[in-house]
Amino acid sequence: MNSEEVLKIVNNKMIDLGIISEGEILQPNVDLMDVGLDSVNLMSLIIELEEQTGVIVSDSDLILGNFSTIEAIMQYFYENVNT
Repeated sequence: MNSEEVLKIVNNKMIDLGIISEGEILQPNVDLMDVGLDSVNLMSLIIELEEQTGVIVSDSDLILGNFSTIEAIMQYFYENVNT
């Protein structure tokens, strides 16, 4: 799983959730809460990422700092893809 794949998964899920428009691309450093992601949609995004990557996010890792930006998400999944 590389950063481009994570970026694509996040952007597609944000489109599916109606947070961004089709064709719109979020930059990796944008705060996802600032563009309209709420806690319920964040959980939906995390589930999508788990399904697409095979990485299971542990309860102790469910902190906003791990998922506040696409950069943070990329870092989290990069660090945990082989654990």
